[in-house]
Amino acid sequence: MRIRLLFIALAMAWLPLHFALAQQPGFKAYTDTSNALIGNQIKLTLEATSLSGAQVVWPTLTDSVGGMEIISKSDIDSVTDAQNNLLLRQVFHITSFDSGYYVIPPLAFSYNLPGETTTQFKETESMLITYVTMEVDTTLEIKGIKGPMSAPFPWRDYIPHAVVALALILLAWLVYRQLKKKKNILAPVIRQAPAESPHILALRALQQTEKAQLWQQGQIKLYYSEVSDIIRTYIERQYRFMAMEQTTGEIMDAFALHYHDPQPRQLLLELLQTADLVKFAKYLPASPQHSMCMEQAIRFVNLTKPAGENQPTTEGGTA
Repeated sequence: MRIRLLFIALAMAWLPLHFALAQQPGFKAYTDTSNALIGNQIKLTLEATSLSGAQVVWPTLTDSVGGMEIISKSDIDSVTDAQNNLLLRQVFHITSFDSGYYVIPPLAFSYNLPGETTTQFKETESMLITYVTMEVDTTLEIKGIKGPMSAPFPWRDYIPHAVVALALILLAWLVYRQLKKKKNILAPVIRQAPAESPHILALRALQQTEKAQLWQQGQIKLYYSEVSDIIRTYIERQYRFMAMEQTTGEIMDAFALHYHDPQPRQLLLELLQTADLVKFAKYLPASPQHSMCMEQAIRFVNLTKPAGENQPTTEGGTA
């Protein structure tokens, strides 16, 4: 009876100790081999086992360990088993290019068990690694270093590249030729000046527009369009630039290169701007502005006609 009670007491004392030891995390480091030829890689594995929820701080290994270079390292993998134990693992590939003995020192882990604030530390065991060099047979004769070897030029390997390069050059030449031909087709052609002077044709056209009484019939947009086109055509014929295809700003810039007198330039600017507002902004000028527009156009033509041209002018301008 006493022996039975003693056995039960020992069992009850051992169980808490067993569970306490089972809850303690385990840490280890191991390699797949302890001997290698210089330059060959050795796999170093770090493992930690603890209860799920424990906080484990991993050793910090940067570019070397124990005098050996770290070639690569994996992420820290984590797996939880059926007993709620957490397994952490990380793999390093290390190597050395010098023969000799290397010691991987103890690697320190720190951890906090679930519900505890005390940080505890554990270290792995150190490991001895041996790197050896190639064995040399000293009984054989020492030979000299071989000289550079010449390799044949692989012409066939470059034939496809040469064909592609020639094809690209030919394609670029064809595109250039086509664009040049298209540019010649689309190049603006300056209209030949008519037999009569440009200012005579412009004044005659303005007189015909005035007689048509367009704005008096409510065709205000058509009236300003015709006056604007007559002045643009006059500028194009007189100063030899494509005024019909240019904006008002472009016309003023080009006209300033040919005519420096500010008065005609101001007349032209006011006329073209008013016409643009009517045509594109639905601006409706007052009735006096319609007559003023015609007077500005006639005066502009008379001021800019070539010197010595004394043909009679229409109403609104002087010779």
